[in-house]
Amino acid sequence: MKKYTMTDFNPFLIGTYYRIKQINNDGTYHNYTTILVNTQGERNILIYPNPAQHTVNLSIHSIDESLIDYEVKGLTGILLWSGSLPLSVGENIHQIIQVCITSM
Repeated sequence: MKKYTMTDFNPFLIGTYYRIKQINNDGTYHNYTTILVNTQGERNILIYPNPAQHTVNLSIHSIDESLIDYEVKGLTGILLWSGSLPLSVGENIHQIIQVCITSM
C-alpha cells in the first residue's frame, strides 16, 4: 500500500468537496465516498503552544465522528510526531506528549 498526500492551497471558504478515484493498473477503478471539508473562514485545526517543546495540544473541530491520522513536522520538514486520533462531532482537544529517553 502506498500513501499519498495532497494540499489544497485555495479551498473555498464555505466548504470544499473532495473525492478520491483509485485507478488500478488493469484499468478498473473505485470511487470513494465524497466528503465535505467545511472551512467557513475559520481555523478548523489549532496547534498550541507555539513554540512547543515536549507537549502539543491539537484542537480540531469536526462535523462527524471519525478517526484521523496526523503528522506534526518541524520547520525543516522533519517528522516530529505522528499517530491516530478519534474525533467526535464538535470541538476535540487532544494532547500529544513526546517522551525522550536519553539513557537506560
